[in-house]
Amino acid sequence: MTPPDTDSGTLLAEDAHRARLVLSVQAAKLSASCRVLVAGHDATRREPGALVATAATLAGHAEHVLTLAVIAERMAGASWQNIGDVLGITRQSAWTRFAGAAETFEQRRPRLVPDNEDLVELVRRALDVLEHVEAYTQDTAPDAEPWVVPAPLADSVALQALCRVAHVLEQAVGSFRDADQPPGPRIFGPDGRDEHVAFRAVIVNRADLDTLAEALTVATVALSPAERAAEEDPAARDRLANLAKILDEFSPGGFRASWDGGRPLDSPDDTLLPLTRLLALFALPDDDDTVRIVERLASAGGADVRLTASQELAYHRLADRLNRIITGGDPLSRFMY
Repeated sequence: MTPPDTDSGTLLAEDAHRARLVLSVQAAKLSASCRVLVAGHDATRREPGALVATAATLAGHAEHVLTLAVIAERMAGASWQNIGDVLGITRQSAWTRFAGAAETFEQRRPRLVPDNEDLVELVRRALDVLEHVEAYTQDTAPDAEPWVVPAPLADSVALQALCRVAHVLEQAVGSFRDADQPPGPRIFGPDGRDEHVAFRAVIVNRADLDTLAEALTVATVALSPAERAAEEDPAARDRLANLAKILDEFSPGGFRASWDGGRPLDSPDDTLLPLTRLLALFALPDDDDTVRIVERLASAGGADVRLTASQELAYHRLADRLNRIITGGDPLSRFMY
C-alpha cells in the first residue's frame, strides 16, 4: 500500500495533545529507568549479563518512545515525508513502520468515566429518547401513522450506535451490573482508607460517537422552527417536522413530560440533554490529569489503586470536570466522589 499524500481530517487537535502527553509520560519513565546504567551504581551485586539485559529492555522502551514521537508528529500534522526525512528513510518505509500504531492510537482513545449511578442514569435517559423515536418510526399497526424521520435517526441507526456504546460501558462499569457481581477495582486516597468513586477507562468506537453527534445535530435542527423552515427540500422538511412532533412528546404536557420523580422538563430542548451530556463526556479533551489517572489505572493491572498525594489532586480535578458534564455540577453528586 501507498501512504496517503495528504493528512486526514481526523488528525484532531485533541489527539495531538493526547499524543504529546503520553510521549512525555513515557519519556520521563525511560529517563528514570536509564539511571540504573549511570556510572556510580554498585554493580558488584549484579548477576553476569544484568547490565546488558537492562540495556536491551531500555532499547525496547526507547523504540516505544520513538513510535510515540512519530504519532505525536502525525497528530500535529507532520507528513510521512517529514518523518522519513528526519529518520533517514523513505516516506514509504516510514509509513510501513509506523502507520499501524498511529491508526490504532487515533481510534483507541481511552475515555475515563465514573463508575456511579449518575452515569447509569445518563445512559438510560439517552436510550429512553432514542427508543421513543424508534417506537414511532417502527410502529407496524395497520392504522398507525407512518413517521418518517431524518437519518441517522431513521432505521435504528442512531439507536444501534448508542446501544453499542452502552454495551461497552456495561462491560467496564460495575454500576451497570447486578449488585451480586464484582464491582471492579477500587480507588483509595493516599491513606488507603478513603475510598473514591472509581474511574474506568473505556474505548468506544469513534464512528458510533460520530453517528450520535450527527443524530444530535439533526434533532436540534428539528426542534428549531426557524431552522426547519430554512430547509429547502420539502421532503427533508417534512421529516424534520415529524421528528419534532415525536420529540415534543417529552415536553411539558406530553405523555412523557418528565424524566423521573415527576420533575417536568423545562423545554423541548431538555429532551436532548442526556445525549448532549453523554457526547460531551466522551469528547472531554485529555489533559495531564487524565493521562496521569489512565496511567495509574493501567499500571495497577486490574487491582485496587492507592493514589499518591499528587494523583489524588489530579483525581479531584478530573472528578470536577466529569461531574459538571454528567450532572451539570450537582454538589451532592460531587460530594460522593
